[in-house]
Amino acid sequence: MTAVNTDFAEWLHQELNRRALNPSELARRARVSQSTVSLVLNEQKGPGPKLCRGIARALDLPPEDVFRRAGLLPPAPEETPSLREVIHLFNQLSPEQQDNM
Repeated sequence: MTAVNTDFAEWLHQELNRRALNPSELARRARVSQSTVSLVLNEQKGPGPKLCRGIARALDLPPEDVFRRAGLLPPAPEETPSLREVIHLFNQLSPEQQDNM
């Protein structure tokens, strides 16, 4: 069983409120059972990969963001000025050059 992540449940409650969605509508859009959503929202069950993928799809979010919120991926690295510069320079390369990196 996946560990309970209270921060995830709190975040999901906030997202539902912000988007004016109820748990049953989230379950429908995420293609998971209402009981699974309820257990996660009530902190009785931790979110697993299937639920995270469904929530990402339902809320139109990048799956990596939802997985990070759920604690299934490590936090994203802090974006420093050096990292932004590297990303900018990388994006200037042609697709062929990027593939050879």
